[in-house]
Amino acid sequence: EGMAVMLNKSVPYSEFPSALQNLSRALINIAAKLIHTKDVRDLFIDLVEKFIEPCKSDRWSSSDVWAFLTQYTNTARALDAFKHQYLWERYMGTIKSCIMKMYHE
Repeated sequence: EGMAVMLNKSVPYSEFPSALQNLSRALINIAAKLIHTKDVRDLFIDLVEKFIEPCKSDRWSSSDVWAFLTQYTNTARALDAFKHQYLWERYMGTIKSCIMKMYHE
């Protein structure tokens, strides 16, 4: 089943494939660490090690990565209690651009 098809299904987080949970955790941890100067310097290394390499090892195409990042960004809109929509979209827009430039099939 293709990644784009899987992402368009409504699946509870507990049933989300562990690979997607790990990617989600990686993106949130990278965001949380950006308040420290050292971690900002490691941003691109973190993106490669914690996001790009796992996607490549699972043989995701660039369109799979793009679909995941787009859907992942949009999920925050569905959370009524999420109060930082603007910051989330800025962060994810920047991260998505970086990842897509760095992702080579």
